This record gives sequence, structure tokens and C-alpha cells, in this order.
Amino acid sequence: MAQLPNSAISVLNPRVEPGAFGHTGYVEENDHDPRFGWSSVPSTLSFRNVPADVAACRRFVSRVLRGCPDETVNRAVLLTSELVSNAIIHGTSSGELAVDRTEGRLRLAVTDRSQKVPTMMSHGPQDAHGRGLAIVDALADQWGVDLLDSGKIVWATLEDPQLHTV
Repeated sequence: MAQLPNSAISVLNPRVEPGAFGHTGYVEENDHDPRFGWSSVPSTLSFRNVPADVAACRRFVSRVLRGCPDETVNRAVLLTSELVSNAIIHGTSSGELAVDRTEGRLRLAVTDRSQKVPTMMSHGPQDAHGRGLAIVDALADQWGVDLLDSGKIVWATLEDPQLHTV
């Protein structure tokens, strides 16, 4: 697989190799693979352990959920921001965001290499940090943590009867 520049975010998509046809590895708004069209937008995105990648993850979720109800997209984007931010702040390495959309249900999952289980923290109005999981708990219909041998997956689900698969 072609090596991405340090400033790039890689997308895991077995059909589109970064560098193929000038593809950067990240699907931009007007970017598409001529072989597959928009149906090739992947549902998994790798991100680096840098705060700037949180915005790229939010854009990715917005694109994957294009055409879904606005309220669901907005909740998913905010959940993504919190889950990815937590992985970057508390993790020690890069991570992966997965978006799984099924009939009536959306699952966002962030995998990182840390086995430290996130916990809700108490916070005051002046605290700069500590609200992430409280926001996840308020927005998600369900959320949880799955421990792996090499890290963990923190996931959240949204239920929406108007959510359809593509």
C-alpha cells in the first residue's frame, strides 16, 4: 500500500488504495473514485493522535450520513467529536472510526490502543475538560466499551426509524 504523507488521514477501503488515481486516501466533498462513484465512500476512517483530525472525522461522518435526517446527523457528528477527542486526549496512538448504518440504527465505534476504560468525571462550569462522556451519555441511545487484547472500542448507538441503509 502506498505511504501517505504525515498530513494525510488514511481511509480503510480495500477497493481504493491511497495514491491510486491520485487518491489521497481521504474522500473530500468533491472527490470520488471514478471506478466506483459515491457508493465507494468507506465507513471506516483511520485518524492520527492529533486534535486536528477530530474535524476530519466529523466531516467523514457527515458525508457517510448524507441524506439522513438532520437531527440524526447532528447528534452523530457531536458524538463523533466526543468519542474521537477522548481517544486522542487519553490515547497513546492513532485510532479508527467506524460508522455502521443499518435499518433504523446507527453505530459509531472508535478503536484505540489504550486499555484504559473511560469513566464519567464530575466537572464544574469552569472546567475545560471532563464533559465528554456526559455528552455521549446524553446524546446516545446506548454506549459502551469493548476491551480488546490490543486496546478498546468505545461505541455509541442512535436509533432513528427514518434511518435507512444506502
